[in-house]
This record gives sequence, structure tokens and C-alpha cells, in this order.
Amino acid sequence: MSYLSELISTEFIFINLKAVTDREVLLTLSSHLENANIVKNTFKQAILEREQLTPTGLITKTIGVAIPHTDIKHVNKSVIAIGVLANPVLFSSMEDPEKKIKTELVFMLALRESFSHLNVLKELIEVLQNEELLKKIVSCTSPDELRKYLIGRC
Repeated sequence: MSYLSELISTEFIFINLKAVTDREVLLTLSSHLENANIVKNTFKQAILEREQLTPTGLITKTIGVAIPHTDIKHVNKSVIAIGVLANPVLFSSMEDPEKKIKTELVFMLALRESFSHLNVLKELIEVLQNEELLKKIVSCTSPDELRKYLIGRC
């Protein structure tokens, strides 16, 4: 069973997302989730605070990625929002918060059950280790195309 195939909807895939700061990316994605009633009105502030305390940026061999998430109590329904950024945005590294990573791809996790975090992260790590797949994802021109690449690998 693929958790990603259940959690990724084209409705929450944003290609060519325009933002200048990590905060702007987080606010944009969380606003879409809040407007669709996927998350509670506490989610936005919680994700900003968590990103400040425990950054989620990481670098693959070629592409910077961020995986922001927060506590399950702020979520109504499990979904992963994906942002392919129009221009790289600096996120702090999860390994060294002082280090900034030029991020091109953001997977915002809105998960309802705590046990699913590990399963979803395991599948995302498989994606992040596949450089060819990552290159295809960031070059996608539509949410449908991106979803097919992500789900097709399962």
C-alpha cells in the first residue's frame, strides 16, 4: 500500500509557486489547506513555529527540499500539499539550522494520525533518494503530471 497515493491530490499540488521567503511558502500552502478545511485555523501558526524551532530543509544530491509538518491536533484530514517553487527559497537545514538550503520542492505534511508520519516519511525518503525522479518532479508542468510521477514509482 502506498501512503503517498492516498495523500496526494492534484488539488494540493502547486506548480510554479511564487514566494520569496520560507515563511511565505508555508503561509501559502497552509492557507490552501485551511481554505479547504483540511487543517484547523491553528495549523498555520503551528507550522510556522515548528519550522522555526525544528527546521525541515534538506539537500539531496541536486535539489533542496523541505518537509514542513506539525502536530496532528491541528489537522482535520490527512493530505500532503506539494509546492514546486518558481524560484528557490532559503529554508534552514534540519541538520544544521544555521545553514540555509536553496529549496525548490516542498512537501507539507498535514497528517491526522501520528503513526502515519513514519510511514509517509519512509516513502518520501525513497522519492528523495531518486535523483532522476526529483528532476522530473521539479520540471513538471501540471499537477496531474507530478502526481503520476510520484505515484507511478510505487
